[in-house]
Amino acid sequence: MLSDSRGIGCGAVSLRSGQAPHIQSCGSKRKKGMTDNPKDRGPQDRSRININEDYEVRYWTEELGVTGERLRQLVKDHGVSVEAIRSAIGSK
Repeated sequence: MLSDSRGIGCGAVSLRSGQAPHIQSCGSKRKKGMTDNPKDRGPQDRSRININEDYEVRYWTEELGVTGERLRQLVKDHGVSVEAIRSAIGSK
């Protein structure tokens, strides 16, 4: 078994009571709460906008202060990068 920088065994399976087994990865350090679950309030990847998911459109329209129609046009014109969209609308 390998270890990541935190000393946690890569590929180790943790068994939590009442939950499915979890395999520890040595790959990316994903932030908790960034799953692609429609019940989550934010998008899976906060650096990209997925206009094909209603919950992401709701999140980004509120976050950026634009309508859904305007958001779709911005993504069409500037791509899915949040940085590019913020730059296009002059927002931080």
